[in-house]
Amino acid sequence: MNVHTAEIKFTQVTPDILEQFLATANRRIVIAKAGYSVKEIEQLLNLVNQKKITCDLYMEEGENAVRYGYGESEALLLLKNHLNIINIQSANQIRMAIVIVDDAVLAYTPVALAWEKIPDKLEFPNGFFGGKSMTDTLFKQMGGEVITLPLEKESKLIISVPPIPLKKSETIKAELEKTCKALDENPSVDPATLRKTTFYRNKFKLLKMTMHGAKVKNKRIDLRPFNSLFPGTNNRLKASWLVLTSEDAKKISVMGNFLSKIEKEIGKITINTGRHGKLIKRKNRPGLEKKINDLVTELSDTLKGEKFNLKQEAIGSQPGDLKTILTDSKKSLSEYLYLLAIEEENCWDKLFAHERTLFRKLKDENNNLSPEVAIPQAIETFIEDTLNFPSPTDIIESIKVNFDYYDVSDELLDDQDFIKLLEEFDVEIREYNQGFEKIRIIKS
Repeated sequence: MNVHTAEIKFTQVTPDILEQFLATANRRIVIAKAGYSVKEIEQLLNLVNQKKITCDLYMEEGENAVRYGYGESEALLLLKNHLNIINIQSANQIRMAIVIVDDAVLAYTPVALAWEKIPDKLEFPNGFFGGKSMTDTLFKQMGGEVITLPLEKESKLIISVPPIPLKKSETIKAELEKTCKALDENPSVDPATLRKTTFYRNKFKLLKMTMHGAKVKNKRIDLRPFNSLFPGTNNRLKASWLVLTSEDAKKISVMGNFLSKIEKEIGKITINTGRHGKLIKRKNRPGLEKKINDLVTELSDTLKGEKFNLKQEAIGSQPGDLKTILTDSKKSLSEYLYLLAIEEENCWDKLFAHERTLFRKLKDENNNLSPEVAIPQAIETFIEDTLNFPSPTDIIESIKVNFDYYDVSDELLDDQDFIKLLEEFDVEIREYNQGFEKIRIIKS
């Protein structure tokens, strides 16, 4: 078997090999690497203190090296606290490692632990050792010298290798403090707890919008509390009272305009998928909600009389006054209940439950208070306190819109009808990416 001597020798670099190589230092150590572990920095500090060697470190600027698994945030704190004995430089991206120990050099590719783990056994070398001439050349370049390198002795092609830029110690200190602060506020995740996965982000949501109070013609009053006063004739009594009739609703024209504007705004930025609902882009949600809520505010102001369409006023067609319409409806309900109550004296005791003083006056023959006067008063109180007839404020304050959003499920994406609609509108629901997720480690 032939044995060769060479300026370069392949090797398999592991943390143990690196530790052994550093331990041979007698004069100097120069390392260029994206990041460092606590164990590496502790070894370097011991070597500097015990052997009085010089130590120069190059590292990647910023926090990404730690987040990618090239180093540890605790190592940065150690370095920040020992800038007086270890010289540090930084560069914006370092993806190879160069380690100079005295007159030898070790170059290798470090493992990014956020993507892969250190293998138990290396079958192909991931680095090489170099001798004195290579060490001297690299040392000069890292010190700021420009080196020219002919590829071959006879070749006319010469590569000029620029020097590595150097920074002031104040700049390095500021960078370390900034990086340590960023990692403290948002700590890096242990790469050992990550696994590679495919994840997606929904670009669209399914919108379910629920409107309350705007459809005033559906507003009803439950008359069962009143009907219960007439157990013998309950079957012939109305079960509810329609607060506003269709004609009343038409008089309040702003209601119809409001609903039309709502539908128009929704139609502008959503895709109607029929029974599946309306699709809306995630980024459009805040804008839609603001427009709808502004319309609700505009409607409320109009119903309160705080806002009025000048064009309508000019032609004398002011919208119906909500207060007047409700007053008329309440009056009609009072008249209906009066016709029932005036004939049923045995129910008066309960009808006057909230008007006991008035009821005593009615029973007192010396007061000359007739049922025709007392009963309408008792009914008005009953309508307000027991039946809770709405006021204009109640109607206005009940007008609101709720927005509910749902993710597009995998099951829905298997629905062929839904897929056809997506193809028709040329919609891409999801955006897929590669990433990492934290896995749960169960300690035994």
